Parts: sequence; structure tokens; C-alpha cells
Amino acid sequence: RSKIGLLIHKLFLFLSEQCENNTKLFIILLHGLKVWLTDVGKESLFSDDPGAFLDIEFIENIQLLSHRPDAITRTYLAVKLNDFHQSRILMRSTNRYPSRLEIQLLNDIILMSTSVFPDIHKVGQTTLVHSMKQIIGSYSILINQIIQLMENIFESKDYKRLDGILKVLSLKKVRRKILRDYKNMETLLLLLIRCCKIKEDEVSYHASNIIADFV
Repeated sequence: RSKIGLLIHKLFLFLSEQCENNTKLFIILLHGLKVWLTDVGKESLFSDDPGAFLDIEFIENIQLLSHRPDAITRTYLAVKLNDFHQSRILMRSTNRYPSRLEIQLLNDIILMSTSVFPDIHKVGQTTLVHSMKQIIGSYSILINQIIQLMENIFESKDYKRLDGILKVLSLKKVRRKILRDYKNMETLLLLLIRCCKIKEDEVSYHASNIIADFV
């Protein structure tokens, strides 16, 4: 799993340098990232159809009707093994603390979620929300990078990325956490006020909406 994750990170670096305008490749990469981050232990994106599996009670009732309640048939054994397997993977599908690689990949998702290309940042934001459900402490990683990105933008005076950043901050899951984040609230509020002064309708609109939540 770690080798695949490292390969995904290398692909992101390569695409950022060589194919930054190729939205289709970034969308494919984001889909792979979503599967890699969220489907740990139990699949959530490509989950199997529950109706495709036989129920253990159904098999036991069939054998009881055949007057063979103690018989261990191949079908019974297969259903029993699947039942144990489903119980095992369910135990491993809970929220988890991220590894170094997962933090790095989450940072990659944040960069794609704030891309200047709408097709990329829309898919990136969906992937970000899925990832935040699985990784404990993902909000602190997100907000620290967002603040750093915004400070860099105001320093360079290149405002192209601000629209994507403000759309990330407008996500319901993120907005709820911002209102309880007293540590970064002042810094974020000052940056949002600066956004309102920029002569771009989309940027000032999103910034003023987020500020309205603080009032």
C-alpha cells in the first residue's frame, strides 16, 4: 500500500511540473487518491452488492430442512469464511491517525482542491471531503496549508488561486470547523478581509459569505 501511495505522490509532482493544464489526468489521479485514502480495511467506493452473498442463517435453515444440521458443506464453509472476513475488515475501517505518507498525499489533495482550473478543484474538493471523514486531524493539516497559501498569494499578488481556496473554506464540513477554531480564527478573518478588497466579484463574494458566519 505504501508503494502505491508513494507512486501517486510522484505522479502528482510529475503532472504538476509537466502537465499542469491536463485536467483529465488530474481527475484520474484524484479518483485514485480517493480510493487509496478512503478504502482502508473496508471498501466504501466500490462496495459489493449485499444481495450477491448468501446469508449464513439461510444456509443453516436449508441444511436443517435436509436433516443435516451438522454437515459442513463447501457452500456453508465459504459463507462462514466470508462472514468472518466481513467482521475482520469492518474492525479496520474506522477513522485513523495519518501516517507521514497520508499527510503528504492529503497536502497534494489540498493543492489540487485549490487549483486555478475549476474541473480540477471541484473533483479535488469532493476527494478532500471523503478524506477528512477517514483521517483524524485532517482539518488542522488543511487550515495550516490554506493559511500559508493565502499568505503566499498576497505576498506575490497573484490572485488566481484565491477562488479555489475560498471554495474549500466554503465547504460545509470545513465551515463548521472554522467556527470552532479559535486558534486560527483571527488570522483567517484578517486574510478574508483582505480578500474582500480584491476587485474580483467571485473572490469578494465567497469571502464576505464566510465572514458573515463569524458575525
